[in-house]
Amino acid sequence: RSRCPTIWVGIDPPAHDKSDMGLAAFLVSPSSGQIVIIGAAAVESGATEVNEIQRTVDKWTQDLRAHPFARPNSPMVPIVECNNNDILSRSIVNAITAQAGATYMPFVRGRFQRHVTPGVGVWTTAESKLAALSVVYQALLDGRISVAATVCTINRDVIDARAQPPPDRDTIVNRLLDELGQFGFDPRGKVSGKLTEDSQDDLGMAFLLACYWRISVKAADPTVTD
Repeated sequence: RSRCPTIWVGIDPPAHDKSDMGLAAFLVSPSSGQIVIIGAAAVESGATEVNEIQRTVDKWTQDLRAHPFARPNSPMVPIVECNNNDILSRSIVNAITAQAGATYMPFVRGRFQRHVTPGVGVWTTAESKLAALSVVYQALLDGRISVAATVCTINRDVIDARAQPPPDRDTIVNRLLDELGQFGFDPRGKVSGKLTEDSQDDLGMAFLLACYWRISVKAADPTVTD
């Protein structure tokens, strides 16, 4: 197949020592319109420096480019949340764009007037989170989300030899589904996937970001294709 599918990459950076960094990536099948998950990871990020975050993202996105469904010239679209730290988010984007391979940064003032940091990424609001949940849940109900036989994952063993190796495909996919299923309203009326003290939603958020903003990017720039 000569077509170069777009690699849509969602990243939810760590916000504090107890949060993970969520990473999710997919392609869209040209024949069926299926969203095909090719990457998923939740990297424990406590006591992690920016350069270590960059090294982790660099390795994971290199693996995505080598995925059997990708092509050497497949463009990669980074969709990185900026809510907690623009500097960290910019560092993550830089780790992706510094690699060999095509990348596309859609978040510029000419296309988006709100909810973005130009040249970096996106801001999550209560409204956009609800919209993203609607987009993803509808795709799940329609059977438009599938999982590739090979899913690129990663753990902090890239930066810490003492860390556990990455989980297998089924474990990380089940975690993604579990996180997507636990979103609800917390006691303050805020939509969250962290409804208990120990729960995490970073992988789920990364996938929500990628799915929702893919639609927004294609609406803002009709030249972008899957």
